[in-house]
Amino acid sequence: MVNVRSLSSFPWERLAGAAAHTRPFTPATRFAFRCLGTSTDDDVGRKGEDPPSTSSMLMEEWRDPALKGVGQVIFLNSTKAGAIVLGSLAIGDPYLACLATLGAVTSNGVAKAIQLDKSTMKNGLLAYNGSLMGCISAAFVAPQNAMLGILSTVPGAAMATVVTAALPGALGGKMPQWTFAFNMVALTQLVRVQPLLRETPQVAEAEAEAVTWTMQSVMGAPIVGVAQIFVVENFWTGAGILAGIATYSPQLAAHALAGSTIGSLTGLCLGAPVSDVAAGLYGFNSALTSMGVAVFFTNSVPTLILSGCGAAVTAGTHAGFKEVFFTMGGAPCLTLPFCVTMTGCYLLAGRVPGLVLASNPHSPEKNKE
Repeated sequence: MVNVRSLSSFPWERLAGAAAHTRPFTPATRFAFRCLGTSTDDDVGRKGEDPPSTSSMLMEEWRDPALKGVGQVIFLNSTKAGAIVLGSLAIGDPYLACLATLGAVTSNGVAKAIQLDKSTMKNGLLAYNGSLMGCISAAFVAPQNAMLGILSTVPGAAMATVVTAALPGALGGKMPQWTFAFNMVALTQLVRVQPLLRETPQVAEAEAEAVTWTMQSVMGAPIVGVAQIFVVENFWTGAGILAGIATYSPQLAAHALAGSTIGSLTGLCLGAPVSDVAAGLYGFNSALTSMGVAVFFTNSVPTLILSGCGAAVTAGTHAGFKEVFFTMGGAPCLTLPFCVTMTGCYLLAGRVPGLVLASNPHSPEKNKE
């Protein structure tokens, strides 16, 4: 009969350590350890240290960077705020929330595999473009086909990560890359899929006539516009996202709402269809521009003016880009208007009195002059 007590007292750790020294890890094994967020040098028997628990490793290496990646879409370097944003997405579109998470996790996995900067990854800066790729897959590429959505999200997020890593060199390291990587990869997909041309003009016109846009829906457009940053047309999702922003910075939440409001009003002044304005399509890029100005400039009166003017210019840019992309490729212009306008705003630093870049960009409360 086997003595259970003797088996439990056997020095298995010592045996594992000896095996690690006598039998080197294969390249495939090292690659697997790297993707899991640990290294072969940390194994039992190498340093005499206890390995981290599985739960703590998963939270530190996967959950936190993924949630921060969702939050970094709107400049939130916070796990808590990212979780609130993700929960808000699930209210409006659970399928989209799942693909957004998958995109962020995929981006982090690729970043680990090709050994990109760990601090950048932990701050979610290598995952936010991947998260947006998941949103686009759910909304435009495969809105009713989960398997196709997954097959679209994973390679798209992987490619967005590679482009994200390459862009700083192309930009000279002197300017944030905004969501250029996402736009480059996503528009390549959408021009091929042409999601806006799936319906015939007759069907689209009939649907537009069947919908009655009330004053209440137009009044809620700024909040819906915040939700449209993640391609979700839902008032409560927008409200939840604003709440998540407020936990990170109340003033930044005010900039987001004000930017979306200015964008919506600009759309109405430009004669945009009321249905587009009510759906938040003229608010989301403007909200991003206002938030970008608030995050990257010191808090001052000129910054407030730039935030409002930038939101209006972004809405006008959106109106022009919308027609160009629809006519040429049957695709939405995504966040390209924000990228173009925010680049112009960023280049105004030092050229206009009072417009000073923050030394450590965070939020209006912390970006002191």
